[in-house]
Amino acid sequence: MNRLEQFLEDLHDPRKSIRRNAAEALGKLGESALDTLISALPESDDYTRRRILEAMGSTGSPHAVTTIAPFLHNESIYVRKTATAALGKIHDKTVIPILIETLREPELRQIASLALHDLRDVAANALDLLVKAVQDPDPAVRTVIAILLIHLDTPEAWEAYHTWCKWQGFYTMDMR
Repeated sequence: MNRLEQFLEDLHDPRKSIRRNAAEALGKLGESALDTLISALPESDDYTRRRILEAMGSTGSPHAVTTIAPFLHNESIYVRKTATAALGKIHDKTVIPILIETLREPELRQIASLALHDLRDVAANALDLLVKAVQDPDPAVRTVIAILLIHLDTPEAWEAYHTWCKWQGFYTMDMR
């Protein structure tokens, strides 16, 4: 039995600590463990599912996004929160629109905000999405995106931020 097979078996152990340790170890192995993590998801309980989602995020692999994203709609708020945080660990442009959409859910907004903030390097390459999101009908979404624009600190981001301020009726000055 190789290491991946042992960890997969451990993900089904009745002891939570063994399942948690196996998921963490698989996450540390990176993208090579992604298939093993994905194969364990269907028959996992919520606790193990959350550990697996965390581990998938820890791999940093963009290939994990399509598997993690559906869990944003899971019935368990804890699974949804874990999926949101896991996406925030994947530094790929594909997660930006997903996290922007997640800002609309009040229970996930704080985690999605922090995830977007942590992904500033990627968000700078998705400025077109942020400019669009700063016009969102939801004021909470607009505010989070406006703050992110400030932190990007690029001329394009500042321009979008000043436009947002004008829409809000705020006086703006160059704060750079």
